[in-house]
Amino acid sequence: MAYRCAMVTLPMDFGDCPCTGRNLPRLLHPAIMAVLAHGPLHGYLITEELEGQPVLADAAPDPAGVYRMLKAMERDGYLTGTDLPGTGRGPARREFSLTPKGCACLRTWVSTLRRYQEDLAILADFLDRRCKAAAELTPDLPEDS
Repeated sequence: MAYRCAMVTLPMDFGDCPCTGRNLPRLLHPAIMAVLAHGPLHGYLITEELEGQPVLADAAPDPAGVYRMLKAMERDGYLTGTDLPGTGRGPARREFSLTPKGCACLRTWVSTLRRYQEDLAILADFLDRRCKAAAELTPDLPEDS
């Protein structure tokens, strides 16, 4: 059976569906850059700094995902990585810092996200109007048995 928006009731559990805004992996890229804008850090401290950032909502950052992103960002020239001398305890650390390309990219992210913010407001208004119109067009139907 096809459902119209007006027939669906809330709340529903969408888990990590993109519609919840809880899983925005593309925004990890600028979030890492923003953390590094204050100066060089190693991966563990970057992961700690990312905790509680709105882009991750209530979830803790996935350290493996952060390290994969750091490696890719270094490969693409946004970051430089420097191996730090080991202390004999724990794994060796790699300190990351923004390159000039990374700084320029971070500034571009700011303007891109501002534009997205405007576009998202327009999209949200459109979605709201469509849902309200669907509610007005849909007669009250009996509950499914």
